[in-house]
Amino acid sequence: MLFFIWRLVAGGLLVLLAGVCHAALPAADRVVVEERTLGVASLGPGLSVLRDASGRRTLLEVSAAEAVGDFKPVQGSIADGYTSAVVWLRLRVERSPGTSTLWWFRLDRGFLDDVRLYHRHPDGHFEPERRAGDRVLPVGDVVNRVPTFPILLTEPGVHEIYVRVSSASTMILQPSLIPESRSLEVTQEDYLAQGAYFGLCVALVFMGLHSAMWLRQRLFLYFLAYVVSHSFNMWLLTGLGNQLLFSGVEPLADRLIATSICTTGLLGLLFYSELLGIEQRAPWVVPINKGLYCLLAIAAAAPFLGLESRLTPYVLMLMSGGWLLLVWPVVLAWRSGDAGERWSCAMVAFPAVWSTWNLWLALGWIPAGGLADMSAGLANLANLLLLLMLLVLRTYQSEGARKLAEARADKAEAEGAQERQGREDQQHLLSMIAHEFRTPISIVDASLQSLRLLDENAPVERQSRHDRISRAVARLNDLLELVLTHNRSDVSVWTRSISTVDMEVVTRDAIDIVGPRAAARFAVTVRDDTPDLQADERMLRYALLNLIDNALKYSPRGSRIDISIKPLVFDGREGVQWSILDQGWGIPAADRERVFEKYYRVGERSDVAGLGLGLFLVRQIVQRHEGWVKAIAGEPGNGACFDCWLPCQQQ
Repeated sequence: MLFFIWRLVAGGLLVLLAGVCHAALPAADRVVVEERTLGVASLGPGLSVLRDASGRRTLLEVSAAEAVGDFKPVQGSIADGYTSAVVWLRLRVERSPGTSTLWWFRLDRGFLDDVRLYHRHPDGHFEPERRAGDRVLPVGDVVNRVPTFPILLTEPGVHEIYVRVSSASTMILQPSLIPESRSLEVTQEDYLAQGAYFGLCVALVFMGLHSAMWLRQRLFLYFLAYVVSHSFNMWLLTGLGNQLLFSGVEPLADRLIATSICTTGLLGLLFYSELLGIEQRAPWVVPINKGLYCLLAIAAAAPFLGLESRLTPYVLMLMSGGWLLLVWPVVLAWRSGDAGERWSCAMVAFPAVWSTWNLWLALGWIPAGGLADMSAGLANLANLLLLLMLLVLRTYQSEGARKLAEARADKAEAEGAQERQGREDQQHLLSMIAHEFRTPISIVDASLQSLRLLDENAPVERQSRHDRISRAVARLNDLLELVLTHNRSDVSVWTRSISTVDMEVVTRDAIDIVGPRAAARFAVTVRDDTPDLQADERMLRYALLNLIDNALKYSPRGSRIDISIKPLVFDGREGVQWSILDQGWGIPAADRERVFEKYYRVGERSDVAGLGLGLFLVRQIVQRHEGWVKAIAGEPGNGACFDCWLPCQQQ
């Protein structure tokens, strides 16, 4: 009991001694307030700071006379970075006559965890403790996005405001004092600025979404994700998230801030790397970036695993290093001389400077005050405005590319229509010529038959002449059939007449059609055990004639052309393989299948006539006979080889 009484007496003496010393402090150690908003610079004469590394000092200890020397003058905003120390602010203020008696004390940061204010009146007594912050239930504060407390300066004399701040987030403190007469105006201006900023963010989100859906480029998906994460992070940092959604949910806002910093850093690196084309310009940066992405992803989950904000300073260092990795790609992009690339460099460099400055301020590496205090706002504004310009630029470029592509497509369509018209005119002309030739050929054939009837016992020499005329007429008929068939390129509508076919006989007939000079170039090899086929002889002759004609056109004059015929069992069915090999340039591997497409010609050589239908019709004929034909790829200059397989019996 005596010990308890002794503690009360000792406490009372300490408070009395503190009051005496308070009254004895020099009058210059205070700020005389006028009817205007007082920022850090205006509060300077009466504002001082004490850093409690242990975090155990109490109000009685820091307000005692012995602690006066522990407080140091404040030259500007306080930026201690991520620190475990508790920061005490002391503000000595005296009201001018005729000014408001009600003032608002405000710390302009929305991410502080625990802010406690103690007001000592001129007579030495303290008002009850008031609290605000992410991790405490508010008591006695003003509803606002940042810690704000009402201060009554009714009594004349010097009032002392002690503010205790502890936070796992970065320790950036910007105190201000606002008179009641200007409180509504200041609040309206503050929320108007926040509304304009986040309205711009929402507009950018919708623009990014529209661009991503319209242009379908990965860059705009990264942009959209980056702006959403960046805007959410700023919404939390300004205190609006805690005020509007997470009030009373103590650790959630702090954890979301730490997570959104990591996701914003990750998406920012992705976006700017894609913008600068890192994979093409500096591939050595790609694996480093992937490592950074993994670390940032792990750090994003850490706050919800009990690590809270402990990893945030290291995350900020990683982000600062990520910006440095972009320096060389920016230099390379600038050296390219392209106006669009240089604009992209400006879009990266300008916000990068402000973002890096803001990161260093958050880490406590540079002093607060001046432009440093505005670095976060300038960085965010620069990011949003330059990214908006990027959207406009890329949209303009994409629109130009789209119009160019449409113009090329229209030109190609017009050229295609012109080419089709030319082919139709050519085919029509050939068809007319072929039909005109049928009449004289028929007359010659009829005259030959009449000669044979009138001269039944003709000498051998005359019969030989009759046979040569007959073969020539047959060759002309086959050539006319070849011309007319190009107008009927759908083999499925051709009538089929199945009979027993000797592939050697059909091959030699097709060779005879091309004339004696060309026929001398062919060497035909036939195995004795080659079976006959059940097929349409007319169709096969036409298909083989196309392959023979193709070999003649695409090989040097006088060069040898080899044809081989042999039996081959394929897929359990007996059949015959027919192969032709010339000494021409050959067929590239990429064109092995395309040569069988309708109207496709390898190289489009002007000195080789053709419509690109021959091989197309060959494949259709062979497939209708349940066989296959393919081009064999070889080394350039070693000739073209075609293999054709036909079954002995049709199913």
